[in-house]
Amino acid sequence: FIANGNTSEFGFMTCGRLGYSLNKYRSLYGEVGLSGFGNGIEPAKTKNGLLTALGAELRLGLNKRSSDQILLRAAIGYEHLINERRRTIVHAIPGRLAVGYRHVFGPSVGLDFLVDGGPGIALDEHSNSDFFIGVSGVVGLTVGF
Repeated sequence: FIANGNTSEFGFMTCGRLGYSLNKYRSLYGEVGLSGFGNGIEPAKTKNGLLTALGAELRLGLNKRSSDQILLRAAIGYEHLINERRRTIVHAIPGRLAVGYRHVFGPSVGLDFLVDGGPGIALDEHSNSDFFIGVSGVVGLTVGF
């Protein structure tokens, strides 16, 4: 994360994504999972919690069969993070933009590589707010049925 002009946090996200394909090029999706972050002194697990997001995906085929695709995603998320050590709660509302590549194996399995990130607002339990920019790398397995 980049917050208050400083790089501050290293984190993780793990989630499941359920989507609906509108056509050959566009999908809508929702994500639910866990996220957490720390500052190098405190382990990443000290601030963790629920991650949710709603978004849209655009797929651009690079060949005739679209077995290689460029992915463009836009989403809005919500993260409910709890600092277990300090007993504080942070609500993060990130805007997420992603660009990446998908290789499709056969009719329904894809391997995704993306760079995901964007601006957001973090609110603590006392209504103090911080602007942040999050950036992450994503590796995902997509199964269609």
